[in-house]
Amino acid sequence: MKKLEFKFTGGDTPVVFVSFYNKDFKEKLEATDADNFDQLDFLTENEAKSVWLGRGMCNEGNPTVAIFEDGNPVKLPENADEVFIYDGEIPPEEGEEEDFFEMSDQKYGTVLTGTANAMVNPHKDDRYFGDIDKYHFASVEKVETHNASGTVTIEVEDDWKWTDFNVIYVDVDSGEGFTQEIYALTDLEQELFGIDYKGKIYEVDSDYEGGFNEWTYYEKDKDGDWSVSFKVTDLMEEKGGDW
Repeated sequence: MKKLEFKFTGGDTPVVFVSFYNKDFKEKLEATDADNFDQLDFLTENEAKSVWLGRGMCNEGNPTVAIFEDGNPVKLPENADEVFIYDGEIPPEEGEEEDFFEMSDQKYGTVLTGTANAMVNPHKDDRYFGDIDKYHFASVEKVETHNASGTVTIEVEDDWKWTDFNVIYVDVDSGEGFTQEIYALTDLEQELFGIDYKGKIYEVDSDYEGGFNEWTYYEKDKDGDWSVSFKVTDLMEEKGGDW
């Protein structure tokens, strides 16, 4: 067995954290003493669920990846200066090598794939927004990204092939309901999630350095629809916790 490390570098798209809160969130906020109010402390204490949605490595920001085998850089294909990630609609298949080269200017079997049919749907996935019907309020922290990185580590067979892997993205821009609210706010489209190897997804271990951040608050109405909560926003400002 060998250890492969896929080291991604991004930084051209925002880091985004989404947190959810229970029904009494606004009541607790109203009752909080402004003299002792700290926005981050209040949000953390009342948080019921948290999602790290944007890691600064959205596909539209053209993140790069380097691959290491047992600590040593993997030799790149001939005439290549970086690892190419193919993100077409359908993965290339054996027997289509010539067509694939004409379409992508890349040799079949020497690229990573990250195709649409392998994306995570955040609207239906409980790791993201699939179970948010039980919550009533949400906050979104959007952080200006100075740099971002991520590593996926996988133990692989000695005779591994490039075609064994599929880069997995979270498909933010094709959801509905709350997911569409997030897309409209952040412009995130396809955010890096991990890599699939032989049917198992290995999630990315991420890090970032950021600067300016901004918060947006949401509230669910009686019909289950989410929208910006101006009441919560005003309360945060009144309590002196708007950053």
